[in-house]
Amino acid sequence: MDMPANIRCRNCESLRREFAILTAKVATLEAELAKAKKNSANSSKPPSSDIIKPPRAGDRPGSKRKRGAQAGHPRHERPPFAPEEINRPVEYHLSQCPDCGGKVTPQNITPRVVQQVDLADKLTEVSEHRRHACFCRRCQKTYYAEIPAKVRRAGLVPAGGASASRGRPAGAPLGPGGVRQRKLRKTAI
Repeated sequence: MDMPANIRCRNCESLRREFAILTAKVATLEAELAKAKKNSANSSKPPSSDIIKPPRAGDRPGSKRKRGAQAGHPRHERPPFAPEEINRPVEYHLSQCPDCGGKVTPQNITPRVVQQVDLADKLTEVSEHRRHACFCRRCQKTYYAEIPAKVRRAGLVPAGGASASRGRPAGAPLGPGGVRQRKLRKTAI
Protein backbone atom coordinates (compact mmCIF):
# COMPACT_ATOMS: atom_id res chain seq x y z
CA MET A 1 0.00 0.00 0.00
CA ASP A 2 1.53 3.25 -1.15
CA MET A 3 0.82 6.67 0.30
CA PRO A 4 -0.86 9.07 -2.11
CA ALA A 5 1.66 11.57 -3.54
CA ASN A 6 -0.73 14.52 -3.61
CA ILE A 7 -1.08 14.79 0.20
CA ARG A 8 1.28 17.35 1.74
CA CYS A 9 2.04 17.95 5.38
CA ARG A 10 4.91 19.19 7.49
CA ASN A 11 6.50 15.78 8.00
CA CYS A 12 5.34 14.08 4.80
CA GLU A 13 8.78 13.14 3.59
CA SER A 14 9.94 11.64 6.92
CA LEU A 15 6.63 9.78 7.24
CA ARG A 16 7.01 8.33 3.72
CA ARG A 17 10.54 7.12 4.57
CA GLU A 18 9.34 5.57 7.84
CA PHE A 19 6.38 3.95 6.00
CA ALA A 20 8.73 2.40 3.42
CA ILE A 21 11.04 1.07 6.17
CA LEU A 22 8.13 -0.45 8.12
CA THR A 23 6.63 -2.00 4.99
CA ALA A 24 9.97 -3.67 4.19
CA LYS A 25 10.29 -4.88 7.78
CA VAL A 26 6.78 -6.42 7.70
CA ALA A 27 7.60 -8.23 4.45
CA THR A 28 10.84 -9.59 5.96
CA LEU A 29 9.06 -10.77 9.12
CA GLU A 30 6.28 -12.44 7.11
CA ALA A 31 8.89 -14.33 5.07
CA GLU A 32 10.70 -15.45 8.24
CA LEU A 33 7.42 -16.59 9.79
CA ALA A 34 6.45 -18.59 6.69
CA LYS A 35 9.90 -20.21 6.69
CA ALA A 36 9.65 -21.04 10.42
CA LYS A 37 6.20 -22.65 9.99
CA LYS A 38 7.51 -25.07 7.37
CA ASN A 39 8.13 -28.59 8.63
CA SER A 40 8.08 -32.09 7.24
CA ALA A 41 4.27 -32.24 7.48
CA ASN A 42 3.54 -29.21 5.27
CA SER A 43 6.52 -29.10 2.92
CA SER A 44 9.04 -31.31 1.16
CA LYS A 45 11.51 -30.99 4.06
CA PRO A 46 12.74 -34.26 5.61
CA PRO A 47 11.51 -35.02 9.17
CA SER A 48 15.07 -34.77 10.52
CA SER A 49 15.07 -31.04 9.68
CA ASP A 50 12.14 -30.32 12.01
CA ILE A 51 13.32 -28.14 14.87
CA ILE A 52 10.54 -29.06 17.27
CA LYS A 53 8.95 -32.49 17.14
CA PRO A 54 5.14 -32.51 17.40
CA PRO A 55 3.92 -33.80 20.81
CA ARG A 56 2.79 -37.42 20.98
CA ALA A 57 -0.89 -38.07 21.52
CA GLY A 58 -0.35 -39.51 25.03
CA ASP A 59 1.66 -36.50 26.25
CA ARG A 60 -1.19 -34.03 26.08
CA PRO A 61 -1.05 -31.61 28.99
CA GLY A 62 -4.25 -31.34 30.96
CA SER A 63 -5.26 -34.97 30.44
CA LYS A 64 -7.36 -35.90 33.45
CA ARG A 65 -7.13 -39.69 33.11
CA LYS A 66 -4.17 -41.66 34.36
CA ARG A 67 -2.83 -44.94 33.03
CA GLY A 68 -4.30 -48.20 34.21
CA ALA A 69 -7.69 -48.94 35.75
CA GLN A 70 -9.97 -45.94 36.02
CA ALA A 71 -11.80 -45.04 39.22
CA GLY A 72 -15.27 -46.55 39.33
CA HIS A 73 -14.50 -49.05 36.58
CA PRO A 74 -15.51 -52.65 37.46
CA ARG A 75 -12.69 -55.14 38.02
CA HIS A 76 -12.07 -57.82 35.44
CA GLU A 77 -11.41 -61.11 37.24
CA ARG A 78 -11.88 -64.71 36.33
CA PRO A 79 -14.63 -66.52 38.26
CA PRO A 80 -13.36 -68.63 41.18
CA PHE A 81 -13.15 -72.40 40.91
CA ALA A 82 -16.02 -74.37 42.43
CA PRO A 83 -15.22 -76.27 45.68
CA GLU A 84 -15.40 -79.64 43.86
CA GLU A 85 -12.70 -78.45 41.40
CA ILE A 86 -10.17 -77.79 44.18
CA ASN A 87 -7.68 -80.64 44.62
CA ARG A 88 -5.90 -79.39 47.73
CA PRO A 89 -7.12 -76.72 50.16
CA VAL A 90 -4.34 -75.11 52.22
CA GLU A 91 -5.32 -73.38 55.48
CA TYR A 92 -3.37 -70.53 57.12
CA HIS A 93 -4.03 -69.46 60.72
CA LEU A 94 -2.43 -66.85 62.98
CA SER A 95 -1.10 -68.02 66.32
CA GLN A 96 -0.54 -64.47 67.62
CA CYS A 97 -1.23 -60.84 66.66
CA PRO A 98 1.17 -59.68 63.90
CA ASP A 99 1.35 -56.17 65.45
CA CYS A 100 1.62 -56.64 69.20
CA GLY A 101 2.22 -60.38 69.56
CA GLY A 102 -0.89 -60.77 71.74
CA LYS A 103 -3.34 -63.64 71.84
CA VAL A 104 -5.82 -63.84 68.95
CA THR A 105 -9.31 -65.36 68.80
CA PRO A 106 -10.46 -67.08 65.60
CA GLN A 107 -13.45 -65.36 64.01
CA ASN A 108 -16.36 -66.73 62.04
CA ILE A 109 -15.56 -64.64 58.95
CA THR A 110 -15.21 -66.04 55.43
CA PRO A 111 -11.46 -66.41 54.79
CA ARG A 112 -9.72 -64.41 52.11
CA VAL A 113 -8.92 -66.80 49.28
CA VAL A 114 -6.16 -67.07 46.67
CA GLN A 115 -6.72 -69.81 44.12
CA GLN A 116 -3.63 -71.17 42.43
CA VAL A 117 -3.41 -73.41 39.36
CA ASP A 118 -0.35 -75.65 39.00
CA LEU A 119 0.45 -77.27 35.67
CA ALA A 120 1.88 -80.50 37.03
CA ASP A 121 2.41 -84.07 35.80
CA LYS A 122 -1.33 -84.44 35.57
CA LEU A 123 -3.00 -81.72 33.50
CA THR A 124 -3.63 -79.24 36.32
CA GLU A 125 -3.80 -79.06 40.08
CA VAL A 126 -5.92 -76.37 41.72
CA SER A 127 -5.12 -75.38 45.28
CA GLU A 128 -7.00 -72.84 47.36
CA HIS A 129 -5.08 -70.95 50.02
CA ARG A 130 -7.41 -69.71 52.78
CA ARG A 131 -6.27 -66.87 55.02
CA HIS A 132 -8.37 -67.18 58.15
CA ALA A 133 -9.34 -64.15 60.25
CA CYS A 134 -8.46 -63.68 63.93
CA PHE A 135 -9.35 -60.86 66.29
CA CYS A 136 -6.77 -59.32 68.63
CA ARG A 137 -8.35 -58.14 71.87
CA ARG A 138 -5.38 -55.94 72.71
CA CYS A 139 -5.31 -54.12 69.32
CA GLN A 140 -9.06 -54.39 68.77
CA LYS A 141 -8.44 -55.32 65.13
CA THR A 142 -9.12 -58.23 62.81
CA TYR A 143 -6.08 -59.77 61.11
CA TYR A 144 -5.69 -62.39 58.39
CA ALA A 145 -2.96 -65.01 58.32
CA GLU A 146 -0.11 -64.40 55.89
CA ILE A 147 0.62 -66.68 52.96
CA PRO A 148 4.03 -67.23 51.37
CA ALA A 149 5.19 -64.61 48.87
CA LYS A 150 5.52 -67.35 46.27
CA VAL A 151 1.75 -67.91 46.48
CA ARG A 152 0.85 -64.19 46.55
CA ARG A 153 2.73 -63.52 43.31
CA ALA A 154 0.35 -63.49 40.33
CA GLY A 155 0.99 -65.06 36.92
CA LEU A 156 2.59 -68.21 35.61
CA VAL A 157 5.73 -69.27 37.44
CA PRO A 158 7.66 -72.53 37.28
CA ALA A 159 7.12 -74.94 40.15
CA GLY A 160 10.77 -74.38 41.15
CA GLY A 161 10.03 -70.68 41.67
CA ALA A 162 12.35 -69.37 38.92
CA SER A 163 11.20 -67.10 36.14
CA ALA A 164 9.52 -68.88 33.23
CA SER A 165 11.87 -67.16 30.78
CA ARG A 166 15.08 -68.55 32.34
CA GLY A 167 14.83 -71.95 30.70
CA ARG A 168 14.31 -75.45 31.99
CA PRO A 169 14.53 -75.95 35.77
CA ALA A 170 17.23 -78.42 36.76
CA GLY A 171 15.98 -81.98 36.50
CA ALA A 172 12.90 -81.11 34.44
CA PRO A 173 11.79 -84.17 32.46
CA LEU A 174 11.87 -84.44 28.70
CA GLY A 175 8.41 -84.83 27.17
CA PRO A 176 7.23 -86.51 23.97
CA GLY A 177 9.65 -86.07 21.07
CA GLY A 178 12.45 -84.90 23.41
CA VAL A 179 10.68 -81.58 24.16
CA ARG A 180 11.50 -80.19 27.59
CA GLN A 181 8.47 -79.87 29.86
CA ARG A 182 8.18 -77.21 32.54
CA LYS A 183 5.99 -77.32 35.56
CA LEU A 184 4.26 -73.94 35.69
CA ARG A 185 2.00 -72.52 38.31
CA LYS A 186 -0.55 -69.75 37.81
CA THR A 187 -1.29 -67.73 40.90
CA ALA A 188 -3.90 -65.07 41.47
CA ILE A 189 -4.48 -62.71 44.35
